[in-house]
Amino acid sequence: MTIAINVAPEVEAKLEKKAAALGMDLPKYLEAVVEREAVAATAPNEVEPSELDRAVAEMTSRTPEQIAEMRGRLLAASPPPRPLPPGKTLFDVIGGQWPGDETDEQIKAALDDLS
Repeated sequence: MTIAINVAPEVEAKLEKKAAALGMDLPKYLEAVVEREAVAATAPNEVEPSELDRAVAEMTSRTPEQIAEMRGRLLAASPPPRPLPPGKTLFDVIGGQWPGDETDEQIKAALDDLS
């Protein structure tokens, strides 16, 4: 079903900003909001979904284009990876090493103590 609604320009701008923050376009965001409200309205005796449930629902309803756009934004905001030293593999660089001079066994013992 298609529904047309009129909102003030400042309300539309706020909704677009909120949708963009969630990685969604405005129509998809409004569809999710309407669906969430419809579920809440038809099930008054049920517990409202948690914020986590809502976030999961929004994440799982994204289109492949929205996922690709969000991935691009995250990669653009991330620092570039540091290159490995010549002749080294990733395991050579991180295997058996921690920020200090602890061995794997010492780290495992410390984690076991915390459990």
